[in-house]
Amino acid sequence: MGRTATPWGALPANSVWTSEQAMNDAFILQFNNTGNFGGGRMPAPTMRIDPAMRVLLTDQVQIDGPAKTYSAVYRIYSLELIGIAMHNPPVAFVVVRHKDKAASLNNRILTDFEVSALKELLAGKQVVDQQEKTDRIVVGAVRAEQSCIQCHDGAKVGDLLGAFSYHLSLVDKAASTTPSNNLSVSTLRLGEPPP
Repeated sequence: MGRTATPWGALPANSVWTSEQAMNDAFILQFNNTGNFGGGRMPAPTMRIDPAMRVLLTDQVQIDGPAKTYSAVYRIYSLELIGIAMHNPPVAFVVVRHKDKAASLNNRILTDFEVSALKELLAGKQVVDQQEKTDRIVVGAVRAEQSCIQCHDGAKVGDLLGAFSYHLSLVDKAASTTPSNNLSVSTLRLGEPPP
């Protein structure tokens, strides 16, 4: 739902999440508390990403021998809204920031991965990801909440209205039983700076 400007602030620059879902949930909360409509919310200061924001992901992998835990720390390189509720075919909204001017909003066609991810989100998944060398692409569902139904005629709570497309860039990766870069899950709390 489009809202008037609120005192809602941007996420802390030093935000750290321990899952893709937690990151997506945080940005959905920001999106839902930002004025304007749909893609028009993306240039708002509350939706800005900061180079210090981190996502810590831990995977267990077994290749010829005992399983190893790999911890990877990513920074959020970009965040784009994929519009599907009002766009056929869907489009991604790209915020272009100009040095001394207001941000503008352009759109682009979806990548093959984003098209595939949308199908999985429509089938009920919340987050879909793909590793690309040292980068990770994450597409997270933006589902209708009660406040969305006022503007999205015919939508029901839980319907997929759009998605966020995140481009994560690898900062650090280590094979161990503890998270890399001396980051521990116990120290990773929203708003705390990475050591």
